[in-house]
Amino acid sequence: MRLTCIVCREMLLPSEDVNGAPCGHFFHYTCWIGWLERSKSCPQCRKKTFESQLVRLYFNLAEGEGEEVEDAAAINNKLDSLAFNLRLKEKDLSNMKEQLEKETAVNEGLRTEIKRYKKEMDKGDTLRQALEQKIQYLRLEATGSKEAKAQVQSLRTKLDRLQRMETIIHGNVDDVQQVLDNTTFSPEGMRSLALFTASLKKAVEEGKEKREQLKEAHNADKLELRKLRQEVKELKVALENAETARQHLESDIRHLEQEKKSLNAKMNQLEQAILSPSADNTRDNALRRLIAESPAPEYLKRMREDDESAEEDSHSTHTPAGPGRSFAFSQSDVENQPSQLAKRIDLDGSPALGVRPLIVKGSGVPLLKTKSMPSALNKMSIFNKRLQPATQNPPRRPTSSFGAGYDGLGGHSHVDEFPIPSPKPLKKLKPTNIPAKVKKFSAPPGVPKLDQFSGFINL
Repeated sequence: MRLTCIVCREMLLPSEDVNGAPCGHFFHYTCWIGWLERSKSCPQCRKKTFESQLVRLYFNLAEGEGEEVEDAAAINNKLDSLAFNLRLKEKDLSNMKEQLEKETAVNEGLRTEIKRYKKEMDKGDTLRQALEQKIQYLRLEATGSKEAKAQVQSLRTKLDRLQRMETIIHGNVDDVQQVLDNTTFSPEGMRSLALFTASLKKAVEEGKEKREQLKEAHNADKLELRKLRQEVKELKVALENAETARQHLESDIRHLEQEKKSLNAKMNQLEQAILSPSADNTRDNALRRLIAESPAPEYLKRMREDDESAEEDSHSTHTPAGPGRSFAFSQSDVENQPSQLAKRIDLDGSPALGVRPLIVKGSGVPLLKTKSMPSALNKMSIFNKRLQPATQNPPRRPTSSFGAGYDGLGGHSHVDEFPIPSPKPLKKLKPTNIPAKVKKFSAPPGVPKLDQFSGFINL
């Protein structure tokens, strides 16, 4: 038989204190006392009940049945107790977990605070070290400032002494007297007076040395000035001479340029006259006379020597004579004109045609003989070209087979060759001898020799 207390929900054992109410319900005594403290009634039927009305009950159980029931009830009771204890443990465990979480959070917060405090401590240590270094620096600055103050005081004393010394050296009598009056007869004042005396003596010695140096420099400057004046005079004279020479040279250059232009023009006309195939004896005589009167006897001699050597040739020759222009004549002209003045005219690069130095009127400066151009420049000269005389055969037209073929009329076409006239021999000129008077004739120095050339050409 299993009996249960409805208050505590536990089994009623015979060994326990079980009390019953007048209404017939029974419970544990402890459950009755706890319930009656709250309400004076039966926990099951709610009938009024008092503690004095409770009656203790005693149960008599069979031997075998009681043991079995007791064992099952005990087991259930133990099971319920264990379940209750388990629930209590679980509740305690949950409480402990919550408390652990709270403690963990608090621990994390404390660790954060510890880290923050450590950082603050590190900052404090750094600040402390910085302040210590600053204190050391300020101590050094204080020491330096003390030394600077002492140095400033010493420099002020020296400056005052130097100012008084400068006043004594460069000041007037009143200022010096005032400085001496202000100087005391203390050891410092006596030391200052001795220093003033030594400084004055040194200044006097330096003034004497400087005066001697200035005297020596003044004398040297005087000598240098005399030399410079003499050099200026010499340079002025040289400049005047150079200016006079320059004017003479410019005048000579102008005369030479005019003479060059005139000679070039006459030379061109002379070449045209010589190359002209229609030249008559009168013009040839005039040209010979003109060449004989021209200031170029060296060229005449050279051309005569060339004429004598050219008589041995059997054909017309082209004998180059330097970088000038050459003219070739036939063998008949050479034989019939042994005294002809020009089989070949050599013209050097000299603008004066090899004339002797002339003296320009009014200048008094002789004109130097112009040197001929070097061979490298003579190759580029315009006089290096050769003229083809009329005695040489002109080049024939080159023939070609182009256009030769059937003409469409049963024959062949060919190139028409026009007859080329044979060159006529030059008219033999009678040999004429130039009189000795004409050969020896020469114009006055400084006068152009070819001024009459244009008149001869017009004959």
